[in-house]
Amino acid sequence: MKIGVIGGGQLGRMLALAGTPLGMNFAFLDPAPDACAAALGEHLRADYGDQDHLRQLADEVDLVTFEFESVPAETVAFLSQFVPVYPSAEALRIARDRWFEKSMFKDLGIPTPAFADIQSQADLDAAVASIGLPAVLKTRTLGYDGKGQKVLRTPEDVVGTFAELGSVPCLLEGFVPFTGEVSLIAVRGRDGETRFYPLVHNTHDSGILRLSIASTDHPLQALAEDYAGRVLKQLDYVGVLAFEFFEVDGGLKANEIAPRVHNSGHWTTEGSECSQFENHLRAVAGLPLGSTAKVGESAMLNFIGEVPAVDKVIAIVDSDVVLQSELLDRLNEVRANAAQSDRPLPPENQLREEILESLIIENIQLQFAERNSIRFDDDTINRVLTSMAADNGMQFQDYVTALESQGVYLRTREQVRKQLTMQELQRGAVNSRIHITEQEIDNFLNSEMGQTIMSLDYLIDHILVPVEPTDSQEIRAAKLAFASDMVAKLEEGVSVAQTRSEALQARTFPIDGTNFAWRKLDQLPSLFASAVEPLAIKEVAGPIEAGNGYHIIQLRDKRGGGEQLVNQTNVRHILLTPNEIRDEEQTEDLIHELHRRITEDGEDFASIARQNSDDAGSVVAGGDLDWVSEGGMPVEMEAVIDRLEIGELSEPFRSQSGWHIAEVLDRRQTDLSRQYTRSQAYNTLRNRKFDLELQNWLIEIREEAFVEFID
Repeated sequence: MKIGVIGGGQLGRMLALAGTPLGMNFAFLDPAPDACAAALGEHLRADYGDQDHLRQLADEVDLVTFEFESVPAETVAFLSQFVPVYPSAEALRIARDRWFEKSMFKDLGIPTPAFADIQSQADLDAAVASIGLPAVLKTRTLGYDGKGQKVLRTPEDVVGTFAELGSVPCLLEGFVPFTGEVSLIAVRGRDGETRFYPLVHNTHDSGILRLSIASTDHPLQALAEDYAGRVLKQLDYVGVLAFEFFEVDGGLKANEIAPRVHNSGHWTTEGSECSQFENHLRAVAGLPLGSTAKVGESAMLNFIGEVPAVDKVIAIVDSDVVLQSELLDRLNEVRANAAQSDRPLPPENQLREEILESLIIENIQLQFAERNSIRFDDDTINRVLTSMAADNGMQFQDYVTALESQGVYLRTREQVRKQLTMQELQRGAVNSRIHITEQEIDNFLNSEMGQTIMSLDYLIDHILVPVEPTDSQEIRAAKLAFASDMVAKLEEGVSVAQTRSEALQARTFPIDGTNFAWRKLDQLPSLFASAVEPLAIKEVAGPIEAGNGYHIIQLRDKRGGGEQLVNQTNVRHILLTPNEIRDEEQTEDLIHELHRRITEDGEDFASIARQNSDDAGSVVAGGDLDWVSEGGMPVEMEAVIDRLEIGELSEPFRSQSGWHIAEVLDRRQTDLSRQYTRSQAYNTLRNRKFDLELQNWLIEIREEAFVEFID
């Protein structure tokens, strides 16, 4: 029997190695001149859409299979006219498109994260409002090994992200707080016979599978087999299929399927009675399936890396150099991003020139910064990483451990350092070149854009009672009642902070929410905009039903559009953040000790703040935040501040940022309408000029630098 394989890479080679002892011959269609499977069979060098070569392949073989799902479904459909192809074109069509895949899971009753089809930025904004944050935006096709996707944690992450991923069809998925990642390798023959390998636990490195450990009597084995069996039957599938799951609360949520032999099944080559490769060939050839039983404890370790090229200098830049490895790394990064987003690239020579030029300009800036003594110490880098850890819902040390496990900790630190250095250099060099007159501000405010800036801003508080796709009607009704009770409390005058706190303590149902900060009406999710506009300050709307649950919103404040009376508080605070030296418990102990020294020993608040506070923005001023407008502090901090009298010191309290002690120095009400609109106009004009002046400055320092290209 002669088997045609679309693709002549690693998996195609491993199929041939498994099939040769069975008396099978192979032909591989692959455009690469050095396809690694070519030595084990006939090599038809052609693109996957080349119908002449596809017809030649069909005429030469008894059946066709494929080694990866990036094969166009049209290719499989074309071949199917002339020769059996397994798996089918329909299975491939669904598996290579995340929207079709997730929709199939939902139709089959298989739990999966909440998801939405994204065809535009407007679709993304609406889906985020419905599903909530955090969430993951993925391209519908061509994404693999963690590529073609972005985690959205804050509203700022959402802005412009559709374009960032290439303005191609995408899928938004709700973030899954999983405890582990597992996959199931299944095989189904032509006659419907189905067998399953043991579940494997997977660990990834930078989005690439690093380690797979085969389980023994896994408690979720039967559940995984049930879910996989539904998919196999639905697709009338023939061959090996990999099904990846998230472990969540003692159950499973579907991640994705791969219609082929899979990296997480490589352990079967030595660790099972019949490997996934042999069983795939048995299935497509109509032979009896082999045993999937383990022959011992097994694992697969994927050695991730590449042979480094001999490095050389390709450009001298003042007193530094640009290396060929730097250029190649950047080229590979750009090509990968373009491939994932289906974005065309300029001709190769032009692309290399553009990337080399960007590396030269970066090099010039870093040298410029060094000459001007612009440096960031390890403590500053740690503060940034601490903030990044908080954005990921992690403590500093846990975040470091995660980066180390991915092999990117040192690289991440260096990237942070370089970015901070160039930003500081640019601010210093460009800001001094920007001058904005009062007349420019007046002209801008009289323009159409200026009128938009003067329109109302809204500050809303938000509570979400999430609803899962698996929730019964009874649970949904109970959650609606739960949300309605919170609305009633808010309407009675109970604060959002207290209502949220009581709901969390009750643990009746989980709650969530998004901090929207100040927004124009058109910047709010459409779900909320129509509800917010007619509200008076402190008025509540909800529960508002959406796909992801029941939303409650309260208009905390609005500003602009005329007189803008704002409540302001002059407050100072001390912030202590857990770090690599001081854990959560030690940080809490220290904040209580500082509070005792102020209240009992009579030590000066400002002195203690300067010596101990982790708030870089206020530490020099002895913790003084100056006048802070309502809505300008984290909700937890603002709730404490609102209860304090002038001159009163708070007890230590926890916010998302860390542990605080706060003191109210004074309160006032100020009309900030003119100040606010002129400040907005100034910032808008400054941002416009900054971009222009930055480009002018970069051109200037490039022209002044000594650059020699080395052939």
